[in-house]
Amino acid sequence: MCCSPRQEQGEWLRIDPTGSTTAEIFRRVGYYDPSSYRWISSGDIVSVQTGAASFRTFATVKCSTGYTDPGCTSDWLAEIEPTTGVARLIGETGFQQVFGLGFWGNRVYGFTNGGDYVRIDVATGRGELVQNLPDSRFWGAGTTTQPYVLL
Repeated sequence: MCCSPRQEQGEWLRIDPTGSTTAEIFRRVGYYDPSSYRWISSGDIVSVQTGAASFRTFATVKCSTGYTDPGCTSDWLAEIEPTTGVARLIGETGFQQVFGLGFWGNRVYGFTNGGDYVRIDVATGRGELVQNLPDSRFWGAGTTTQPYVLL
């Protein structure tokens, strides 16, 4: 079993490693879409540093009904408000099962269960295929929040 139902619904937790009980370590903050739960987690969350003390947090989300309803044919890119967990939808990526999300060089990249490596526009949410690796399946991505680009 991969995930608890609450995480699939987009539950947002703050992790405090100094807590002594589970409730102290994992503090509930909110959900992506607490009013209707139409939008649920599709994959990763990534926070990226955008200034000396500022960050933006992105996630891929999907409709809770799957990929068949209008407006739900692919995953969406959303910006998450870290203090509440609420998602602001940016746009459809054009790709399904974007389970991995990473950041490098002022760009967000998605990695799909079907082996697609995708560049995602943070202004529109639209994904652009960089490469398909047909023998690969991505179920996550690892990234740093403070990327350094060497010139």
